[in-house]
Amino acid sequence: MDTEHERLVFSVLEVAKLLGLSRASTYEAVRIGSIPSLKVGRRILIPKSALQELLDRHSVAANAGDDIHGIHTSKSTAS
Repeated sequence: MDTEHERLVFSVLEVAKLLGLSRASTYEAVRIGSIPSLKVGRRILIPKSALQELLDRHSVAANAGDDIHGIHTSKSTAS
């Protein structure tokens, strides 16, 4: 994809699809601040960079077995 035309923001519905979440749970995550967003007029937009940063932080926490926003991310160990 040409970087000049890359999307910088996503709608709440696009993020819901990308993350495999319901529309309602995505709006709730935006409302409580778990998913960073900005409001332009009546539209709620999620910056691509903020979404990527959120996913990167979650990935690092999952690797460390930390708890993020009340979601336990421990790895299961098979013997």
